[in-house]
Amino acid sequence: MLLPSSKPTAALVLRSRMKRRYFFIDWLWHKMAFLKRKKVKFSVDLQVCNLSDVPLVNAVLFAKIRLLEGGTFDDCTERVEVFRNSCSWSHRSNFCCRITSDPSSGILERCLCRISIRKEQKGGKSFVKLGFVDINLSEFAGSGVEGMTRSYLLDGYGLHQRQDNSKVQIKITMTHQSADPFFRVPFVGGGDTIEDNSLNPYLKASDVEEDEDEDVSGSYVKMRPNSTAEVPG
Repeated sequence: MLLPSSKPTAALVLRSRMKRRYFFIDWLWHKMAFLKRKKVKFSVDLQVCNLSDVPLVNAVLFAKIRLLEGGTFDDCTERVEVFRNSCSWSHRSNFCCRITSDPSSGILERCLCRISIRKEQKGGKSFVKLGFVDINLSEFAGSGVEGMTRSYLLDGYGLHQRQDNSKVQIKITMTHQSADPFFRVPFVGGGDTIEDNSLNPYLKASDVEEDEDEDVSGSYVKMRPNSTAEVPG
């Protein structure tokens, strides 16, 4: 009685070789695509200038700055009292971040930085979170040496937190530190002024928890990274 041969047939050997070759080509393709996604290093100077339309009296407020993407950084402003429904800060935060650019278009991808407004309690021993704004640093990559100033409506934490019309004004100056300065900056379209363009450009309180982000798509425009941004009106 003849036993079946245990040696693989030529067809099986060929199929196995083709399968290994396919997986190798697929791995190499993804590896090369990853290498093409370069990261541009930026030095960031961020100032939380003021908070206006504050519905509080005799409160002490401060802001916490935290980099959500492109690196690790957190900082806090000084604590100031609310005066005539507003408060101002002079503290400036300096840090570096790395922003990935799209390999096909060169457009800088999203790089979020969160500014959280907080109120002191129990003589500074604790605090309560009033709201936050998420800022896309990629939009400020073409700020130049003069920097860019924008205002954002404050978003509340959670679904049931009361909303108000408080606005946070920030100023950001970014300079690139990479050897290759060629990139494209995302453009925020909208109203006639920078303030109109940037009020709540990303997240709404009903769609976000404290540390969750959503993808945002929009139109883009090519800019030179060292050009000075002109603030209309």
